[in-house]
Amino acid sequence: MAKELFFEDVEMGDPLPSLAFQFDPASIRALVDVWWPERGATRFDSEAEAHRDGFPRPIVPSHLSIGYLGNVVLAWAGNVRLAKLDSICRQVLFNNDHVTCQGFVVDKALQDGLPLVHADLYMESEQGERPLTSSALILVPTREGPSAHTLPGLPPPVAGAATSVGLSSVDAQGLKVDFDRSVIGVEQDLGAVTITEERIVAYARAVGASDPIYWDRRAAQHGPYGGLVALPTFCSILSTRSRGGIGPDVKLKFGTTGQEATLAVENYRLIRPGDVLRILAKVKDVYAKTGRSGTMVFTVYQDTFLDPQGTPVAAVTRSSVNF
Repeated sequence: MAKELFFEDVEMGDPLPSLAFQFDPASIRALVDVWWPERGATRFDSEAEAHRDGFPRPIVPSHLSIGYLGNVVLAWAGNVRLAKLDSICRQVLFNNDHVTCQGFVVDKALQDGLPLVHADLYMESEQGERPLTSSALILVPTREGPSAHTLPGLPPPVAGAATSVGLSSVDAQGLKVDFDRSVIGVEQDLGAVTITEERIVAYARAVGASDPIYWDRRAAQHGPYGGLVALPTFCSILSTRSRGGIGPDVKLKFGTTGQEATLAVENYRLIRPGDVLRILAKVKDVYAKTGRSGTMVFTVYQDTFLDPQGTPVAAVTRSSVNF
């Protein structure tokens, strides 16, 4: 386990560990098997499928990329918890690419009684580019307070704060874009999923988690959580949009190419084997940006994961861009 760290000791500009990774095709295939076991060849592990989608070779799924970035936080200190990771996908990454993940502290504050550290994380390619950047909120315990392992997570959002049904930002911009406005803000109940130990372990191994408390039952039983828990980015593989568009479909007709733009995972409590989570999915918004390369249209999706009592456990917000 990494060293212990306390809120009082954290300073602005403190570096987080630098971790080097290669996007190994075997790990990518293993990840596809975890989140979409019924799917055959994909653009993530098949040359033919990648070419069909307009890519020169198989690409890296964002679930894997953010999992690697999350490892930077876990390697920083063994007594902290990643509460939220909000990522921007600036460039497509490909199988066998080499990257370095690192970051630094930009702020810290007590929010709603929680000791939170804000860090900027980024992934750097061999060419010196930053194809993935992230903003992280990290629970770091105070010396006199409870451990981060027993602290509550971020407070869940207030119910009823959804986008107005049928309205979107792209309409306010006056652009003529063809899509189904009736699904905006409408929540769909997609049923429940049971979290298995096998899935938690497979995801941890696929993203290269170094601490065995996330993939070894015996180590986890003697660890701070008293058993296996899912990595903070685990819910990204449960997101409906990561499984071939299951859930609300905005039926957007714009451009010829689409790809991931952003991905955010927010955790309100720990997820353990045996948890039963109900998925509520919705399209939050459709908006456009115009720059030197023309107009791009973004679609924002959100999945909220609830426990059997209806309490939010986690949320995944992602956006795709068409151009």
